[in-house]
Amino acid sequence: AAPGFEEQRYRVSWYRECGCTGMEIEAVTLLLGLVAQIGAPRVRTNRCAESCTWPQTTRSVLDQVEVQDESSLWPRTPQEMPASVGEALVLVVHAAFEGVCGLPYGLRVPSRVEEVDLHEAGHGLYRVSRSMLETSRVGQDAVDRCNTQF
Repeated sequence: AAPGFEEQRYRVSWYRECGCTGMEIEAVTLLLGLVAQIGAPRVRTNRCAESCTWPQTTRSVLDQVEVQDESSLWPRTPQEMPASVGEALVLVVHAAFEGVCGLPYGLRVPSRVEEVDLHEAGHGLYRVSRSMLETSRVGQDAVDRCNTQF
């Protein structure tokens, strides 16, 4: 656990790509392991209308952690940040379709540049992007998204 945060106070909100893609399969596999480690009450993910046909044990775990309104995965205002001492929220985007460090519409969080004084890690907010890209160069627009959103 990060310094200053008790392990049992971590929550994870994980946005995954839908459509039975390799990215969704990878995300669900990681989510299953995460739930096994920290428990379903501390993990949330978006519900996919178009998804794989999962084995019943996998579907049962997903039913415990999926939310109907994906915008509820992420804090939308500074007041919704995990400001309590000892609480931490890990925000994960696991999708390829939005590009490198892209965020699906509705999952925007206050920009790190706009909220310079927030010191997110000190307030228990961690952002993680799992992007898939095969290239020899990352464009400036992607660099800007990574620097402001993650």
